[in-house]
Amino acid sequence: MIRTRPTADFASKNVEIETGSGSITLKQDKDEKYGSVNNQTDIWKFKFEQILHNASQDETYEASASEIVQSVVEGYNGTVLCYGQTGAGKTYSMTGSSTVFKYRGLVPRAITQLYSLT
Repeated sequence: MIRTRPTADFASKNVEIETGSGSITLKQDKDEKYGSVNNQTDIWKFKFEQILHNASQDETYEASASEIVQSVVEGYNGTVLCYGQTGAGKTYSMTGSSTVFKYRGLVPRAITQLYSLT
């Protein structure tokens, strides 16, 4: 699963997101310094099980962690891992905002779900 960082200024010229098929296409202009014979890769396509594009914290939790927390209560091991570049929004996804309740992250939501199940 991949979550794109919510932003109004998205690089739509270079990134094409198809949430229905779960694919992301990255496009890069070829460097002209190589002349007419240029074997430089200019398009990369990646497939994911699910893409959360401009998803809210609530949508992110429901899609990625809710079932895992339920499974932990039933006795199964579970892990939620955020991975990505510095500044990509991992900490925001996991902890969220401490001042605005609806922007809380996956960890506070998981704790709330654990206490509501017991």
